[in-house]
Amino acid sequence: MLCPSLVGSVVWLSPAVHLVLDLETSSFQERSKPLFKCDGLKYHPLMLQVLFMAPSEVAKVRMQTQRNPHPSIASPQPVSRPKYRGSLHCLKVIAKQEGFGGLYKGCSALLCRDCFSSAIYFLTYSALCDWLTPAGKNKPDFLVVLLSGGFAGVLAWGFATPMDVIKSRMQTDESDQHKYKGLVHCVRESVRKEGAKVLFKGLGLNCIRAFPVNMVVFVTYECWWMRN
Repeated sequence: MLCPSLVGSVVWLSPAVHLVLDLETSSFQERSKPLFKCDGLKYHPLMLQVLFMAPSEVAKVRMQTQRNPHPSIASPQPVSRPKYRGSLHCLKVIAKQEGFGGLYKGCSALLCRDCFSSAIYFLTYSALCDWLTPAGKNKPDFLVVLLSGGFAGVLAWGFATPMDVIKSRMQTDESDQHKYKGLVHCVRESVRKEGAKVLFKGLGLNCIRAFPVNMVVFVTYECWWMRN
């Protein structure tokens, strides 16, 4: 499971770094300029990341939800082998049994999740840095970067969690199940059966993870930016 997670993280961070670089100008106070420019394919990484990230996300979710039985003393019967025996094997099995499209299940939810959360993520970080940095200073200090990065990550995951839940449900819907016909159908069925709170399952853990992770991400970035 580590391999798909690493692949997904690298693919996500590539457009993330691209956007952060565009947020920075010659001076910190110039961040008041428009953050996003609609000039052709300048921000195509936000779209292309889904193309490369979706298969690793499907493999990660399938392997995380797979139950591997263990032999016990009380039951001498041989234990069946797990369906997925590794990252590459998981991708191979999905492609063989469900076709190439199986590797892109939940792609629409993944796209919605990343587009909205990325916008919230960088806008929040930039706005908090501007707000917490005293007038006249060109760069935010260490504590400002820590807090801004941490809260930006928490807020982004607050918006991303509903689509993340739907994405995972669509990705675990194997060929022999066909529970969901698409993004809207998955949302409707999930809410109908479990209530609106189902869309926020795992929100607490996502936020707990997001705060320290994004503190480190932005501190690392700001340190690198100051050196260059």
